[in-house]
Amino acid sequence: MSAQQPITQNMVEQTKQHIKELVGEITQLSRTDMPAEEFYAQFLQRIVEAIAAIGGVVWKMGDTGTLALQ
Repeated sequence: MSAQQPITQNMVEQTKQHIKELVGEITQLSRTDMPAEEFYAQFLQRIVEAIAAIGGVVWKMGDTGTLALQ
């Protein structure tokens, strides 16, 4: 098992800046007229990156109240 590097203030600031950039990109995406499926893909890509996740999915509630995987 390898030892983890200590988290520095510089690393924290870089991470904050990166997340702010991703939020800005998401804001711009939300102002476009792209089809929903394309928006979900672009949105999810940025959210997954922002939270350093392995992956993610988008669920949408239909007219009948049921959830559908997008």
